[in-house]
Amino acid sequence: MRHTLLRDSDAVTMHQGLELRVPFLDHPLVELLLRLPSAYKIRAGCNKPLLMDAMGADLPPEILQVPKQGFELPFGAWLGAMDKPPLDPAALGSAWTARIRSAKRRFQHQPSCYHGWWQWQVLSRWLAAWPELLRGYA
Repeated sequence: MRHTLLRDSDAVTMHQGLELRVPFLDHPLVELLLRLPSAYKIRAGCNKPLLMDAMGADLPPEILQVPKQGFELPFGAWLGAMDKPPLDPAALGSAWTARIRSAKRRFQHQPSCYHGWWQWQVLSRWLAAWPELLRGYA
């Protein structure tokens, strides 16, 4: 994992201009941290206190004081700009038609509820590329 997955994830994220945080993979370090009492690892109002204690002197104060920020991919915007899926939901059989149409309605009324509609967009395109998978299914 150290030599392949880490290298590849680093290259892909740099290419896309994203930051990816991977876990510490040094086995002896993990064993040491597991032996430390929780009081060293948990401090009210401080995320990652051991890391901050170790690196704090080398980091500018503005870095240490920045609150945590989340990152979410803009699925709602992507879905809103996509063409309709290449397959009709009936391609999967009648049992799925209502579920897929319901997912589309949910997304249209509340774009943050994109999961089901996103799944159908992806699956529909994949199945359109492999039509032999649908033969005799519906």
